[in-house]
Amino acid sequence: MRALVVALVAHACRAQRCRAPPDGAAFARAARWSLQNGTSCFGVAPRDLWACEEAVQRALDPTNLPPEDGCAVAGPKTTALRTGSRDTVPNAQTWSSLRWASYEGRAFVVHDPAAGLFRGAVCDAPGACRDGAPPRILGASKWGLFWHDGADATAAAATAEPYERRRCDRAFGERTYVLNILTWQVGHLILDILEPLYHALARDGGGAPDPARTRLIFDVANEDERAVLGDNIARTVYGETPYALLRRFTAHPIHTRAALDGLEGRSCFAAVHVELDVAESYYALGHDAAAARAADPGAPHPRAVAPEERSRYRAFRDFLARRGGAGGAARGRRGRAPTPRASTSSPWPSRSCPSTSSARALCALRVLVAQYGSALHNVIFLPPGAAVVLLPMPKWCGEAWHFERQAALSGASSVTVWRWRWPDDGARFRWAHRAWLQGPWATKDADFAVDADRFDAGVAAALGAVGGRRRAPPSPRTMKTSVAARRGRPSRRRASTRRAHRARAAAGAAAGAGTFEVRDWRLFAETCDVLEVPVQIDGRPVVLAGTLGHATALQGELSAFCGEHALNPAACAALDVEVRRRVARLAAAKRRGLPAVQRLPTARRPFLFLHHEKTAGSSLRRHVVDAARARGLAFYVPCYDAAGTYWEDYRCYAFDVANASAANGGPNAELAVLAGHFEWGVWDDLESYDAAAPPPCFTMVRHPVDRAVSLYYERVYQRDDIGGARVNDLPLGEFEWLLRAFKGSAFSRYRDEGFCDAMCKNTLGLSLHRGRLPEDVDARRAAEPALFAAYEADLDAGLAVDRLRHCVVGLQDDWAGSKRSLAHWFPWIASVDDARRNAGLGAAAETRDTLRPDLRAALEACNACDLALYDAAAERHAAQLRYLDGLGS
Repeated sequence: MRALVVALVAHACRAQRCRAPPDGAAFARAARWSLQNGTSCFGVAPRDLWACEEAVQRALDPTNLPPEDGCAVAGPKTTALRTGSRDTVPNAQTWSSLRWASYEGRAFVVHDPAAGLFRGAVCDAPGACRDGAPPRILGASKWGLFWHDGADATAAAATAEPYERRRCDRAFGERTYVLNILTWQVGHLILDILEPLYHALARDGGGAPDPARTRLIFDVANEDERAVLGDNIARTVYGETPYALLRRFTAHPIHTRAALDGLEGRSCFAAVHVELDVAESYYALGHDAAAARAADPGAPHPRAVAPEERSRYRAFRDFLARRGGAGGAARGRRGRAPTPRASTSSPWPSRSCPSTSSARALCALRVLVAQYGSALHNVIFLPPGAAVVLLPMPKWCGEAWHFERQAALSGASSVTVWRWRWPDDGARFRWAHRAWLQGPWATKDADFAVDADRFDAGVAAALGAVGGRRRAPPSPRTMKTSVAARRGRPSRRRASTRRAHRARAAAGAAAGAGTFEVRDWRLFAETCDVLEVPVQIDGRPVVLAGTLGHATALQGELSAFCGEHALNPAACAALDVEVRRRVARLAAAKRRGLPAVQRLPTARRPFLFLHHEKTAGSSLRRHVVDAARARGLAFYVPCYDAAGTYWEDYRCYAFDVANASAANGGPNAELAVLAGHFEWGVWDDLESYDAAAPPPCFTMVRHPVDRAVSLYYERVYQRDDIGGARVNDLPLGEFEWLLRAFKGSAFSRYRDEGFCDAMCKNTLGLSLHRGRLPEDVDARRAAEPALFAAYEADLDAGLAVDRLRHCVVGLQDDWAGSKRSLAHWFPWIASVDDARRNAGLGAAAETRDTLRPDLRAALEACNACDLALYDAAAERHAAQLRYLDGLGS
């Protein structure tokens, strides 16, 4: 009876404590989680991070299997441990395989009651080791040399406590792999993870990977990327990217190491692997061959691969190409390993090409021309019998074997064009943290010039390797603003020649004779804006809208655009040339602190004209209205109705978007064009614009003395009570009173901010009078005295200048130059004439040069901020014109 009671108590304790890992369902119910929340677990408590990642990924793919309860699996008291290490470059890779181990306190716990592991050094608890013995390293990435914070190494603590299920808070039944990767980048995925993971799963699974019995946990080597790793996994693994190939290896959600760390209590594993055995990977074997050849030039080249290595690699490629989508047949039921496919040396048939978009594009190629870089590891997807023309940067020629060897293993030929215009002094890159900081990254990250004749010979060699025929490339044509793109596929006879020559022809259009420029795609990231390229397809205008905020986004969007519109390779190459030309111009503007060109505004990316009083803006507003109406854009420009008719009535005295309506040009939600006496931040009231930064904007600036004189003649001179005198005839005291007290009025409301620092007040969001009744201003002054104190104190000229730099600037002094800037940055606006509205006395008025000195001094004294703003505007205006001169505009 006593034994029965003890057994029941033990069973009750185990039932209360050990359970399956969280599956995300309870979290989703409690948090009402769905894809409407997005795919981000940012801000979730650490203890809920695992469940959140499960919920997100199950929402993205409901076929993800539920976790297996490992609590029912009995195990021995002592952890079984197997470790290994492989010297390679840049550092040794260390890995471990454990059975019946735990994880607690952000470290693995090795149960060693007999003190037989780690030479008898044991710990009573994680981090509390006998005799001060430190935790042992179970696994370390070969890239660990780059990061000295230890973040990419996994430690273990040995304990005398035996492994017991009843002490587990949860137990994993699947075989779990905990992997560190230098960065979540496609080259490191293919290089560091996919091949060694395939061999590990095949070995551990008895010959074939079993996705149903496999779990993957990832970490990255730096804190900044670690913070967004979960989002990156959800976005890439379940999208049209090479990361989707990870779903070939596991039928479960993929987690972050941070989620494992956040699980409270003890997690137990029947089988867990830390890092991967890379001893037989192409990368490690290639470094051995490269080192041997460096010591003995007569040794085989690293691209020479043994038959057994080629066979292993082919099996790995065939596994990636299995039918059934990113998961599909590779995601079978629990306990059933997918049937391996037979190897083949023929080109990828369409039914067995990996299902990601980049893989499909490469599967169909015969010749690939590519710059050296991590993304070139995609060469794995080329069909056997294809060829690669590789363009390494200066001083990186010695590392070209990375891709030559991978091509050879994939059954493809490679041609390396390694002699450049820049001399290569033979210096080799040292794979070390110091070299990471010191170079030759300057050559890797920069544009470089390729010898065109040598490149031509390389393409000819590649074509010869694939049996292609060569013909002379077409003469480069000057690209026009609108690219004429032709539909249709080329004939089979011409396909390989077109593919091989499109880079040559495109390059010739962009550079001088003898060389062409290989552009650094980082230019696209530098622009941080949207590129819009008008394209004519079968006589129909289409706009290619490309994202420039990410270094590779535009490449994918260009490829998708060509596929969506069925453009043949020659047309797509011509479009690629035009895109690169425009991006180079945008990058040059960005380096000068200038904005991107806005081809056409939309409600999500509207145009804003910030009109300061008496700066030639009334004339410009008319042209903005005409252009918006001509292009069918919803607009709001006070004084104008939807028909473009100008009304000198209450409509003119609106200073926000409250009066926007279909009758006045367009409802708020559709507004793509705004022009008026608005202050900074008016876009916050737009329903369809949710960005924090200001939208594309244009503003005119005028010298504050000239602006004040013009304002006087329009709004003071013609009044019966205080007007009638020329400015130079006013007594100084009367003029100073005007500067302090006067503000224009209309319809019983204030019309402007007066003579002093009005442009700065507008730019700083401190137009506290304009458009308001006097009693409303008085009430606000009483309620917000600090705001009015700021209004009346010295204004923040530095902030005003910073805000000015967001806009394209025109100067009233240089109307012709302002029109040039407007035409370049906002080409959708119709041509602007020289007719002026509200010009006051025009040329008969005093200027800053003819104004009486004491009056000018008084004006300058109360316009200190506006003077600084004008100086900055003049400098920016000159920079814009220098940039346009450089473009030949």
